[in-house]
Parts: sequence; C-alpha cells; structure tokens
Amino acid sequence: MSDPLSPEYRLVALSAIASDETLSRRLGEVDTDGLDWQRVDELARHHSVLAMIGARLENLVPGLLPGQFASAAAADRARNLALHTAQAHQTARLVRLLDRAGVRTLVLKGVPLVRMIYPASPEWRYSSDIDLLIDPQDLAEADGLLRGSGYMRTWPDTNMAERLPFRTIRKFSKDYQYVSADSAHYVELHFRLTLNPHVLAMPFDALCAQSVEVDAGFGAMRVFDGPLLLGYLAWHALADINQKLKWFADVAWARRRIEAADTAISSPPFSPGVPPRAVALVEQVNSLLVGDAAVGGSGEALRICREMDRAGVTARRRTLARMPREVFFIAFQMRQVTGWRARLWFVWRALVDPRDVLALGGRELPAGAQALTGPFLAIWRYLRRYL
Repeated sequence: MSDPLSPEYRLVALSAIASDETLSRRLGEVDTDGLDWQRVDELARHHSVLAMIGARLENLVPGLLPGQFASAAAADRARNLALHTAQAHQTARLVRLLDRAGVRTLVLKGVPLVRMIYPASPEWRYSSDIDLLIDPQDLAEADGLLRGSGYMRTWPDTNMAERLPFRTIRKFSKDYQYVSADSAHYVELHFRLTLNPHVLAMPFDALCAQSVEVDAGFGAMRVFDGPLLLGYLAWHALADINQKLKWFADVAWARRRIEAADTAISSPPFSPGVPPRAVALVEQVNSLLVGDAAVGGSGEALRICREMDRAGVTARRRTLARMPREVFFIAFQMRQVTGWRARLWFVWRALVDPRDVLALGGRELPAGAQALTGPFLAIWRYLRRYL
C-alpha cells in the first residue's frame, strides 16, 4: 500500500516524534536520495521542529543533511537556546513576584516542560511566550502585579476591562495577555486551562495536586506531570485550528518520560480531568506518523496527518472565507469531548463575540439570547466596517 504522506513529511514527523530506536530503524525505509530538501525545510519550519530534527538526523546519520539545511537547523537551535535562557530567567522572576504576594502559580508548557521532556536538549523546542496558570480569584492581584512590573496588558484592552465585569470576560477567554515594555516577552496569565470551561474543568487545588517542582536554572517552578500532563498536551495539540507537529511531539516525548519514570497512567482521572478521546486520537496520529499503526486505521487520525502534511494555515481572524473551515473544526472538537455542556459550548462560542456585549451597552443577555443575536450583531459590525 502506498504511503498517504509525502516522503518529506514522513521524515520530518519521524524525526520529531519517534524514539531513537524507532527513528534509527525507520530511517532506512525513507528514500533520502529523492527528497526535496527545500520542502523538508518548509515543513520543519511550519511545524516548529527544525532545530529538533536537524540535531537528531545529524547525530544518527552524519552527512545526510545538505549544508544549507544543517546550517539553518544549527541557527534555529542557537536562537531557541537563547530564547529558552531568557524565558527561564523571566518565568522564574514572575513566579517569585507572584509567590511573594501569595499568588500560587503553575507554569504551562514552556521552560519547565522543556526541562522535563527534553532535559538534555532545551534548544530543540521553540516557545513563543510564557504561560502561567493561577487561581481565578487571584486574577485582579496578579494583573496588577504584572502591570506594575513593566508589562502592558494587550487583552482585554482597557476599554473592555473597564466596561465589562470579569464574570463576562471569562466566558469569552481563558487568559489575560501581556507584553513586556521592550516587547521581548509575551505572557499569558491563564485563569483556566482551556477556552471551553467544561474541558479539563478542575479546581485549582486539584491541578496543583497533580504538579511537580522543576528546577529551571533560575529558580523552581511547578508544572503538570502524569496523566494530567498528557491530557493537557493532547488537548492543546487538537484545540488549535492550525495543528502543529510540535505539539504532537510533546505528547510523544511526555509519554515516554512518564513510562520511563514508571508513573501510573493506566487509569487516569478522565472525568472531569483528562479528555480520553483527545489523548487516544493524538496517540493514534503519532502511531501513524511513525508507522506503528496500520495505514488508514483511523480516518480522523489519517485526516490530521494529511492536513499537517499540507501545512496550510487558516486565518485566526473570523472571516467569511474562514467560515467553512471553522464549522468543520467546531464539529471536530465536539466529537473529542464528552457531555452536552462541553459540546454545546463550542456552538455558543461560534455564534457570540465579546464585542456583542459592548454593542449592547455592557448589558449581558442570557446565553441563549446571546447565541440568537450574535450573528445579527456580526453582520452589523461587518456593514459598519465596509459600507
């Protein structure tokens, strides 16, 4: 049976996801002589794994990489290492700042995750921002601390934050967003794990109980471990309309780390914690990518593999052109969750916009009324902008 994936993407995926043993074995099955290395480069950059696959392929097959590709991968590793070091210093500073004020903090992904799953090679993974999770009741204090320490809040903007209560804002968002004065660091201050409040809906104390302390070089910080880490990473990989190989690789490397540490994962706390369908689907995708599952064994998993091979980008801003893709993605997300509240939330969120509340003078309608009026208010905004 012919391979449904291009040889270029197959090489990129193998090099990002497979264990050393599997990668060594499967490399012999890839026709490296006929590879389009320009496309390998484009795919690796798109999926943010250029640094990782360059290092692993150079180590396993010296001389395989064309000089230009090897140089680009080395430059990417140097950039990632410098960024990782700067983010480690900044993350530790923010954790200490919040801790001194009595605000407990968990770090999502980023520096501590790299130290956990890529301990010998932090330069492999690129992180664009710093993600901190706090108890929702501490948000006002944490917001003041960040803005008082040189960060400017970019979401919600001042107008929205002043006109809408937090109970309204949190229905449309999972975090507040900031940028440092020199634009060197971006911070997302999460008050829940996922945009959908019914997925991974766990109290902050329960989340803390499933975290471990990691020394990131500039200070200790806490990050998830075990089944919660797998569940969070799996959902993160699937929940973005532009799915990237980097996030699927995180799940594969986290799984191997957990198994090596002999952490019990046979009966994870699926409800209301880890979404089992998401974990299972991501691991099916990873199995297909490394050739450990029958091709076509899962239609959904194979579709994701093919879409990542195409490396298309869907605009994040809502447009008419994006609508068919967004409707398809909403249906996909609904299939990955359990419970009618979690499923209906995706429909509600597609129909509403925080600007709707502002358009109504700050008056918040019941959820059903918001969903009914949302499309009409969206048309009104469109007409105001373009007519």
